[in-house]
Amino acid sequence: MIPKRQDELAKQLGKLVVDHLITPRSIQNKVINDASIQNMKIFVQAEVKKALSTQKVLLNCLINWE
Repeated sequence: MIPKRQDELAKQLGKLVVDHLITPRSIQNKVINDASIQNMKIFVQAEVKKALSTQKVLLNCLINWE
């Protein structure tokens, strides 16, 4: 039965996943939660610190360039 109707079964399984398992709400719930927001804050803070540090180093090099 499965080999004959494999394409149809694949389409139906895909539809089931899209319609019932992966919904916009489920994605939103996974992405926008306290842990994810905290992780994003930590990442952004670290990147800003790196950028500021790099700018200070470059500025010091330019100031001391002779």
